[in-house]
Amino acid sequence: MTNGNGGPPTPPSGLPATGGGSSPQGGSLAVGPGAASFGGPPGQANLPVPASPARRGGALVPAGGPPPRKGSPLSISNWRVLLKPCGQLLGDDLRAFVAGADPARPFLHGAMQNAVTTGISELLESDGEEVNEDFAQALDEARREREAFVAGLGEFLAECGTRFTPPPAVDGFDEYFERNAPDAAAALAERAGVGAEFRQRGGAEAILALKSIRMWVGAALSLACMLSLEGRPSRAEEANEVMHAVSGAAAADTFVTVDVRALPCLNRVSIDGLRATDLKGFRMQTAESLRARSE
Repeated sequence: MTNGNGGPPTPPSGLPATGGGSSPQGGSLAVGPGAASFGGPPGQANLPVPASPARRGGALVPAGGPPPRKGSPLSISNWRVLLKPCGQLLGDDLRAFVAGADPARPFLHGAMQNAVTTGISELLESDGEEVNEDFAQALDEARREREAFVAGLGEFLAECGTRFTPPPAVDGFDEYFERNAPDAAAALAERAGVGAEFRQRGGAEAILALKSIRMWVGAALSLACMLSLEGRPSRAEEANEVMHAVSGAAAADTFVTVDVRALPCLNRVSIDGLRATDLKGFRMQTAESLRARSE
């Protein structure tokens, strides 16, 4: 995806220097005090949308428009505010780091944000029958750039097999991460086009304190470790979860996934103030929290 202001397309690396990147895809939801992301059915291009408390009676829809169907992600989502896609988020955070600046806010803005929010509004008002041209173009662009980003992640996973020696068992991941995370962060900076600046700036420990960078590095290394130990290629859903988790980590305190097979991979990544869970666990936690508040 472009930077929302007509930026150039994503290069083959999948992580453009201009801040473009892929839109997450799959079935994940991140929930937190700031914002979150969710995806739709596999094969569709999706954009990260903040989660917010569900309300009855046409909540989160335009005035006069039909409410989202019960159980729809839109029924608990504030689609008027969007999170940046994974590639753009990582690129922006890396450029801010090498410039010695604070990380940029994780929210999408500009022409892309307007196209998506307007498109969703019109889609709801027409009961799913009308898709405006700008919205369709935004989704097509997101799909193309997502494919490029997945390809870039695949290249990194292939490099891990030759650059990093996996631990003899999964329980050795912490040491594996500490040993290889600085090199993985440097490789990410190279893909973002700021490799030289990153090496000059130094401070791998500081960059790994950023939640978005730590999640990408940790989840990618965790996935590479698991694939090596299991002797198999990655599943498309696993790459999707890495991208979802990066966007979720930047703005949420809980990352929820419907792919329970991805949970061990994500939970191996230690990030203060963030936890990963499945949908059942999230519902149970939410119900317990609501009961405690009512007592």
